[in-house]
Amino acid sequence: MRRILVLIGLVVVLTAAGCSSSTTVTDEDEGTSVTLAVGETLVVKLAANQTTPYRHVLSSIPSPLEFESYDYKADWAFPGMTGSGGTDVWEFTAVEPGSGTLVIELWEEYYLVGSDTDGYAVDPEAFQEDRPGVPAGTYKPSTWTLDVVVEE
Repeated sequence: MRRILVLIGLVVVLTAAGCSSSTTVTDEDEGTSVTLAVGETLVVKLAANQTTPYRHVLSSIPSPLEFESYDYKADWAFPGMTGSGGTDVWEFTAVEPGSGTLVIELWEEYYLVGSDTDGYAVDPEAFQEDRPGVPAGTYKPSTWTLDVVVEE
C-alpha cells in the first residue's frame, strides 16, 4: 500500500513540474497590474464583436512578454444569426524579468491594415484623409492597459 501511495505522489509531482501556470485577465482588469514568473503564460480575453467595424490592436507589448497567439472565439448563437459577439484572446509568455505596460487599443476597421489572422496596424494615411482637422497623433482610441511585472 505504501508503494502505491509513493508512486501516486511521484506521478503528481512530475505532472505538476511539467505544467506551466497561466494567468487570465479580462475587460474588468483594465488599468490593474499582474505579476508573473518567467515561463508563465498570460492570457488576455476582451469582449469583441467581429460583426462591427471595431477591432482590437496590440499597441504596446512590454519586453518581458513574448506574443504567442491570437484567436477570436465567437459566442454561441443560433445558426444564421448575425450580430452576436465573442471574445478576442491573446496569449503571451513571460520570457525575462522586467516590467512594462501592455496596451490594446480599439480602432474603427476603416483605419486599419491587416487581417483578423495576421493582426492589425493603424493606417495613418486613411486616418488623416478621414479626419483632416485632427492633428496627427492627437486622436486617442479606446485603450485597455495592464501593468506587467515578470519575476525570476
